[in-house]
Formats: sequence, C-alpha cells, structure tokens
Amino acid sequence: MSTIFFLFTASSIALMVINNPDKLLPAMIGGANKAITLTVTLCALYSVWMGVYKLLEKSKATDKCANLLYRPTKLLFKKASGQTVNLISLNLAANMLGLGGVATPLGIEACSRLQEQNAFDDACLLVIISATSIQLFPTTVLSLASSHSSANPSLIILPTLLCTTLSTLLGILLFKGYLKIKQLFKIKK
Repeated sequence: MSTIFFLFTASSIALMVINNPDKLLPAMIGGANKAITLTVTLCALYSVWMGVYKLLEKSKATDKCANLLYRPTKLLFKKASGQTVNLISLNLAANMLGLGGVATPLGIEACSRLQEQNAFDDACLLVIISATSIQLFPTTVLSLASSHSSANPSLIILPTLLCTTLSTLLGILLFKGYLKIKQLFKIKK
C-alpha cells in the first residue's frame, strides 16, 4: 500500500513540476496546513466524545445499553461466552453512539476472546458489523459539519441511520449466506 501511495505522490509531484512548477510549493503547504487543521479538529472532537463516554460509563448508562443489546448479540454470536458477549454489546453500543474511538479497543478485545474460543466465524461477523455499524448518532460527521459552519448539520442523521442500518443488515445476511454455502460444500465433500 505504501508503494501505491508513493507512486501517486511521485507522479503528482512530477506532473506539477512539468505543468505548473510555481504552484507546487503553495499546493504542498496548503495541503499540509489542511491536514494539520483536520488533525487538531479531530483530536478535539475525540477528546470531547471520550469525555462523554467516560461520563456515560460512570453513570452506568453504557452497561444499560449493553444489557439492551445482550440478547440480540447472543443470538448473532452463538459461540461467544458471557464476558465476550458483554464486550461485543459494549462495542456495538459505542459504535451506535458514534464513538468509534471507544468501540475499537472493545472490538479488538472481543475478537481476541472469540479467537481464543475458536469462534472464528463470530469474529469475522463482529468485524463486518463493526465496519458497517449502525449509527444512531454520527458524532464525527456532525462535529465536522458544525465546525465548518454547516447551516443544519443534523440533516445527516436520518440518511446516516438508514444507510448504516441497510449496510449492517446486508453485511450480516451476506455473511450468513456465505456460511451456509461453505457448510453446503463441506457436506458434499
């Protein structure tokens, strides 16, 4: 992947040198400036939402949310044990609330435990659900839209909810279909 990025960067610089050499340095400085601004903005956003998550955690709201998701999670992840199901539920809850930075360590821990339990299919399903995650509250997009003076950043909530719900359901259905096909071919051998 780094080779591909290097080739794109080198070819872009070469084209700029050939076509507009006087605009090369300002373009590079402008890009670096935008990258730094975005990084600082995202760090501030994640700091705020990590603080919100800590408040939710201390108030036991995350546990209540995980309890709400426990039964559906247990239905999807049949081979997972109690503590692993709790980790998966917390991961799903954090993803739904748009707290991807919080959800990632929980998901990694849950995948590690699923692999220890030889539940590789469940670990794959967790990765699929985490990648497509239903977003009830897309915090990063809302925060970025607000920081860029969007007139109505909340307009993104309903389309995001619809798209992420459909992508998650489709991901689950496709994976379950794959497992059935895999099982079918195993039986025939």
